[in-house]
Amino acid sequence: MLALPLVFAAMAVQFGSGLLNRVAPTLNLFALGFSVTIAFGLLLVMLLVPSLPGHAQRMLAHVVGMLDGLAAAPGVP
Repeated sequence: MLALPLVFAAMAVQFGSGLLNRVAPTLNLFALGFSVTIAFGLLLVMLLVPSLPGHAQRMLAHVVGMLDGLAAAPGVP
């Protein structure tokens, strides 16, 4: 769930780079595309970091709720 936006954005950057390489094949987009992908990924990670504590708290609450449900299940030794 956390990695999906990053993966989708990286795929979109790679798709755009491939499209640009198809349109202008004389440009050396391999070197430029790598730098753009890294910079864009770091930007997205910076945007994602503030939401991590809330997401971790929701995941932990979900796991604790599941464990409480298992402990309260009748007939389980």
